[in-house]
Amino acid sequence: MTTQHNAYRTGYKREDVRHHAWRSVENSCGYLIERLEQGARTVPDLAILDCGCGPGSITSSMAKYLPVGGSITAVDLSTEVLSQARSLAEERDVADRITFVQGSIYELGALHRQFDIVHANMVITHLDDPVDAIRNMLAVCKPGGTVALCESTRGWQFNPPDESLTATVELWAKYMHVIGGDADAGMRLVSHAIAAGAAREDITVSSGTWCYATPDGRAMWGTVLRDRLRAGTMRDKILSMQDHFQYTAQDLDRLCDAWEQWMEDEEGVCTVMLGQILITRR
Repeated sequence: MTTQHNAYRTGYKREDVRHHAWRSVENSCGYLIERLEQGARTVPDLAILDCGCGPGSITSSMAKYLPVGGSITAVDLSTEVLSQARSLAEERDVADRITFVQGSIYELGALHRQFDIVHANMVITHLDDPVDAIRNMLAVCKPGGTVALCESTRGWQFNPPDESLTATVELWAKYMHVIGGDADAGMRLVSHAIAAGAAREDITVSSGTWCYATPDGRAMWGTVLRDRLRAGTMRDKILSMQDHFQYTAQDLDRLCDAWEQWMEDEEGVCTVMLGQILITRR
């Protein structure tokens, strides 16, 4: 019997996926670069699986690390976002290195192959059964290969300190919980991996950060949060679920105003701590 898991509930509106399209190996997967480079040197047909690839910005940026005979398979639930990912791969002239597949992280066995590197970025945080997801990632990873995960935490810091920005983080964490995810998934990756069958000695743990301190960085991050609160799926769900959230439209608009002010402040800084693990498959 197939277990019914929660769908990806944060949405695919432009406001919902803008930040996804900003991500790259360099700004979101630095912990994985050494393994990618090592794989390219030692595995002529290096095979990478990117789970929950979204609009494909990380997937396409991985392609430059491939050896001549290497390939990437990118999986996502949404045909709409896979179309965006294909277009980006064509734009970056790497479409011939990537196969895009509609599918679930819970059903990776349907790919009928194993991979040298199995990767997910900001996927586990959305799932109601992260252990099963990681178990499936391990199952399609070759012995000696790597399962790589990077996930968010509630470790956001702001300058200047601002109650509305902090309230946004708490609201986001509650929202993730209500829709079946976990805003602190990055802090629990080791526990999830061990529960999925990985040995502790095979898990390398690190942390990373996103830092938004330049005018362009503040504009990108502030716009993402403002627009999710003003027009994204997050706003729609918060206003429709008043048994969980006591926020009015005016309350959300006040949070949006705070993000706009932060974007314009030359002293504005936001850092977000990320949890990261590399699992060596035995």
